[in-house]
Amino acid sequence: MNAGFDRTTYAALTGIRAGLVEIPLVLLGAWAVSVSGAILPYAMGFAAGGMLFVISDEIVPETHSNGHERVATLGLMLGVVVMLYLDVSLA
Repeated sequence: MNAGFDRTTYAALTGIRAGLVEIPLVLLGAWAVSVSGAILPYAMGFAAGGMLFVISDEIVPETHSNGHERVATLGLMLGVVVMLYLDVSLA
């Protein structure tokens, strides 16, 4: 079960092995971000659009059931206004 090592040694080797994988992948990720810097805003916009689709497809129909349409719509509108205000004021 522990490949012949005691529990402490096996835990330490497993942690080191997991950490060693992160170093080259961090470098690869940093390189990928620096190379694709020009399309990064578009990619983030695409991801945000995907998240909005999931929210509108999954969450909104649930909130608009059982006679809560007006409260759910006002909450969504208030949330969008707060999000846009924070985006503009903190950017």
